[in-house]
Amino acid sequence: MLENCRRTPIGVLTDPLKDAELSYRRVLEAYPADVEMRAGLGWSLLKLGKAEEAARELRLVLEVAP
Repeated sequence: MLENCRRTPIGVLTDPLKDAELSYRRVLEAYPADVEMRAGLGWSLLKLGKAEEAARELRLVLEVAP
């Protein structure tokens, strides 16, 4: 799993997919109806191996934008 990680300027390892998930969640807290952000969250979750959670988010997207 470390192959996806990168170092921040202070040397901390981060995972870009996990960073994306957290960013999408933050935006969705402020704008829960943002379909593009919800789709991005769904795809990030899918790539992280969180299939059930991803499916739930992507279903919400399809309800709004089939």
